[in-house]
Amino acid sequence: MLKLAIPEVLKRNCRSCNAQQAANARRLISFVQTNYPSQWQKIQSRYLG
Repeated sequence: MLKLAIPEVLKRNCRSCNAQQAANARRLISFVQTNYPSQWQKIQSRYLG
């Protein structure tokens, strides 16, 4: 499920997400950016090019 959501969140800024999904996505992104910066860079490279 998460693999399907990542492109929506990163490429489309979670446009089709409801309020709860958008809030959860922001929390998850913040957590990964803070605690796993190298993995975050890999995720961005993979999904944003």
